[in-house]
Amino acid sequence: MQLVVIVFTGEAWGYLGSRRFLLELDQQSDAVRGLNSSLIQLVMEIGSTGKGFSQGNKAFFAHTQLVVIVFTGEAWGYLGSRRFLLELDQQSDAVRGLNSSLIQLVFFSFG
Repeated sequence: MQLVVIVFTGEAWGYLGSRRFLLELDQQSDAVRGLNSSLIQLVMEIGSTGKGFSQGNKAFFAHTQLVVIVFTGEAWGYLGSRRFLLELDQQSDAVRGLNSSLIQLVFFSFG
């Protein structure tokens, strides 16, 4: 599995960046040479991010924290995700720093 992160500009004005990207992908232009659109399984938009200023201090604010985890062994009884949830429940060293009370959404994608 490959994870590709793309940042588009112009999204506030009719999704100009992503629309152009999809047009280029559909037309198989040189701008997207090497990308295979049939391998795209999920497109996720993350909005409401930006730079903020607080009393002269520059800071980056986002409304949510995105964590992407790719598990192996899911075809055999969800071995990877079940182990992760067990480790999270037991607060083991493997998941140190993760706070399960902050998890709002779990999304499964099957390909």
